[in-house]
Amino acid sequence: MSAVRRTSPTLDDGARDENDPEDLGPRGPNAAAGIPIYRWLMAGFLLVMNVADVYLTKAILARGGVEANPIMRPVIGHAVSPVAIKVIVSLGVGALLLAAPVRSRFADVAVTLVVVIYVLITGWNIGVLLQSAAL
Repeated sequence: MSAVRRTSPTLDDGARDENDPEDLGPRGPNAAAGIPIYRWLMAGFLLVMNVADVYLTKAILARGGVEANPIMRPVIGHAVSPVAIKVIVSLGVGALLLAAPVRSRFADVAVTLVVVIYVLITGWNIGVLLQSAAL
């Protein structure tokens, strides 16, 4: 009795192996259809957190607080500049994340760390606002 070993044929012609969920075939590793959904979510969440940071900071400033970020301090008083800066930077980071190779764990870990930092910043800002409202 001989054992039959089933293996996928080698696809040197660039065709997609439908049995391999990691094989992106001719679309390439960065095609929109091949970008994992969690990367899209992280990029979007990063944008939302940055915009929330601006509006929460403005609310804190209206209650007599100060901007702790030395980069944003000179522009936080302007109507559009802080949001524009945060949106441009967030879109840049998001674009880099989406352009990173699908199998790159560095990109995932780095942006996850940035998202966690912004969640902490947003939480801190909400805490400051709640504390100022209680005074």
